[in-house]
Amino acid sequence: MDTYLLDWLHELLRSVHIATAMIWIGTSFFFVWLDNSLVPADGEGDRDLGVSGSLWTLYGGAFYNIRKFPLGPRRGAVSHLHWLYWESYATWLSGMALLLGTLYVAQAGWVAGGFILVGWLGYEVLCWACRSSSGRYVAWWIALGVLLADWLACQWFSGRVAFLVVGTMLGTIMTANIFFRVIPGQRASVAHMLAGHLPPSHGVQRGKIRSLHNTYLALPVLVTMLSHHNPMLSERSGNWVVLAVLMLMAVLVRHFFVERHKGRLRWELWMWVGGLGTAVVAWLAP
Repeated sequence: MDTYLLDWLHELLRSVHIATAMIWIGTSFFFVWLDNSLVPADGEGDRDLGVSGSLWTLYGGAFYNIRKFPLGPRRGAVSHLHWLYWESYATWLSGMALLLGTLYVAQAGWVAGGFILVGWLGYEVLCWACRSSSGRYVAWWIALGVLLADWLACQWFSGRVAFLVVGTMLGTIMTANIFFRVIPGQRASVAHMLAGHLPPSHGVQRGKIRSLHNTYLALPVLVTMLSHHNPMLSERSGNWVVLAVLMLMAVLVRHFFVERHKGRLRWELWMWVGGLGTAVVAWLAP
């Protein structure tokens, strides 16, 4: 009976985890699309209010007009302000609960917890050390860090657990970005606005950079969480290479859509995705 109830608890946690992850990633992707699709403000009235761009969109038979205020409105107050963070926290908490159950069976809890913590701290140190560098330079270092974590995890843990640990490490980085960087910066902006002052732009920019990191980490996290169910991918020699290639393919797919939002069609990215996918299929062939 106890095992039966635990199975139902596991199913409930997994459903919550999947549902909240869908909401979080969908919201994140929507705002990245929105930010890259805004039309610059061209009216004096909008600019006087602090509007930098706007967008008309159609959904469900109705028209919507969205305006962006980078530093808050210059006149008036914001009412009914919606904060988007509970999706992230709920996804992380439910995911950690699922991971703990797996680690309990695998008897690797402390090692995995330390691995995840060190991975997040390493990311923070990297962001601090490269704070004045270009975004592309930082991206390369993050990619190398993830590759190292991928290799180490697959040396220390069984394939299924390794994939989960890498995914949880990336998910922890994403949630920590929301908790420690994005939301505090937004709260500071609101406090400045309510006090009648313009919020400092550097805080807003830091939050935006971390949100951009999150949008590129989202699909690799999904790859780790889904592919660990397939022993063909996780339980074989060289599994760290398989995971690295799958995550790279996910990043390339995401980059194509980010570029598309900006009006640039990078079809060669799909060629890379197809080539890498074909190589993995050929390598894993029995």
